[in-house]
Amino acid sequence: MAKFFGWIPNVAGKLSFTLSGTSAYPRQFYHSTNIGAGGRVFVGFQHRNLSDTTIPFLTDWPFLRSWVDSIVFNKDGNFVFLCCMKISIDGERAVGLIYAFKRAVWREIFETIAGPVEAAATWPDDKDIRDVFDQRAVGRSAYCADFTIQRNGVTEIDTVEFRDRDGSSDELEHAFAAQSYFCLRDLLHTHRFHSPSSDTIIDVYRDFPTLKRQVNFGLMRRALSARRVQTVEAHQRAIGIISYLRAFRENIMTQQEREKLHFSLEAVLASIQAAIPIVAAKEKYSLRGRLDRFRAWVIGTVAILFSYASLIKDSKVLVPDNLSWFKEIFAFIQEQFGFALIAIVLLLIFVQLLLSVRIEKRDAIVRTTSRLALAFPVRRFAIFEIVLAMVLLATSLGIMAWLFHTVLSIK
Repeated sequence: MAKFFGWIPNVAGKLSFTLSGTSAYPRQFYHSTNIGAGGRVFVGFQHRNLSDTTIPFLTDWPFLRSWVDSIVFNKDGNFVFLCCMKISIDGERAVGLIYAFKRAVWREIFETIAGPVEAAATWPDDKDIRDVFDQRAVGRSAYCADFTIQRNGVTEIDTVEFRDRDGSSDELEHAFAAQSYFCLRDLLHTHRFHSPSSDTIIDVYRDFPTLKRQVNFGLMRRALSARRVQTVEAHQRAIGIISYLRAFRENIMTQQEREKLHFSLEAVLASIQAAIPIVAAKEKYSLRGRLDRFRAWVIGTVAILFSYASLIKDSKVLVPDNLSWFKEIFAFIQEQFGFALIAIVLLLIFVQLLLSVRIEKRDAIVRTTSRLALAFPVRRFAIFEIVLAMVLLATSLGIMAWLFHTVLSIK
């Protein structure tokens, strides 16, 4: 079985084990710990969906992703990761075990696991975490690994047991090791300068020198990619990513290793900071900026209509007799505006995705659709996306057409 290396991003060079489990991505980490109370033990579990289905909007929510996988693609990527770890006496490392269970198996053994998890906060420091759970229960895991997390973020994952069912052990073992690392990273890391749903900048690697090289290239590549996006937010995100890279170089790499690098953080950072005022001026008058202002105007108008529709219908705001049609229209707005609101929201999303020249979700849709359409012999993935987009547009236009027809027919 192989050993893998990763790095949990941090700026200070010292991870806070006390805050373990406070992150809620992708779902809440259900845990019990006595680390903050002077103890050294943490035990918890988290539901994670490992599916590679990438349908914009739908797959942003775990429940919808699971539903699409089950109904459309006939697969299940739901796993539960169980993590138990103990902090060393000097507080410089956390050592533990991580298990990956299929959701169906987890449901069967949950009662056996729940008791020890709840009791973890009362464990004595000399208790061996390997003796906590029923070995028959944890023996049903699809993957099990030892791990060590240094305070500087360096993580070692050493596979203990892996049940290869498909004959592709190397690829699957790396995949489970990577997902175990992602779980530990989400346990201790807050996603500030990037979307957590797409945070695969750092992977796990089979040796430490490769980790150093890939983290340097990966973080710098992501920072430069963010710099090319002509928005202030993207430039600020690039600065944040560079702060992680600087911390990695200072805390993980030696002086000799830093001298061998061929790209300067100071020069890139100065370039980004100098570009921010220019980008801000361009962004103010860009198509995306105008669309954002239009969206804000629509939201404000909707709020006003909702407020006055209720007052006019209930006769709290007097309307002249010769303007009775005005009252009827507002009464209709109050009763049926939910449909109009849905139509407006869908149309605004569709327009902004297609017309905004630089927007990440629009680019994600284009990349995903083209990649899936060209890469797979069975193209139902891409076809499903296209059909979904057309349904959204047709629904939006249909509701708006019905709304205008009904309003104009009021006498």
